[in-house]
Amino acid sequence: MDGPEQPLIVAELSSLLSPAAVRGASATGLMDPGLEGRNLDAGLMVFPESTADVAKLLAFCNGRGIAVVPQGGRSGLAGGAVSSPGQVIVSLQRMNRILDIDTAGLRATVEAGVTLAAFDAALEPLGLMAGIDLGARDSATIGGMISTNAGGIEAFRHGVMRARIRAGGGAGRWHGDAGHGAGAQMQ
Repeated sequence: MDGPEQPLIVAELSSLLSPAAVRGASATGLMDPGLEGRNLDAGLMVFPESTADVAKLLAFCNGRGIAVVPQGGRSGLAGGAVSSPGQVIVSLQRMNRILDIDTAGLRATVEAGVTLAAFDAALEPLGLMAGIDLGARDSATIGGMISTNAGGIEAFRHGVMRARIRAGGGAGRWHGDAGHGAGAQMQ
């Protein structure tokens, strides 16, 4: 999908989703690649707003044999966001809604693009916290943290991400430790 084919794919994806959801090489070239310079090498990034948009995008790419590289906040050190020409980057940053916080059940339903800072800010007035902290809290997304099994500076106390989540329908679920109030975990 290099060269002359990319504008056609950009046009098709713009029609399938929306023009605001698709960025070609000229736009991605102006973006910060994060800690790994090769993160944006695909030169084509899509920003779905819902799991339905993700499903449409994946069906489109699968039908054309186009590899997909999901990205969170591009703050990780694992190299999981590195892309290559001919691929499509899927950024979930527009899927950034906190759908529910159940204080009685100590659970939250959030979309994958919610940043750690936004999640903690929503929990703080309730006397709760995510129980994980990273230097990149303002850009690290819950989805990216789950995919890289982030641990951060609270990992010894509260565990790493994969031990603390239940995923379903494009959302992570948060479960807190009621006995410690402010010491919450993803479950």
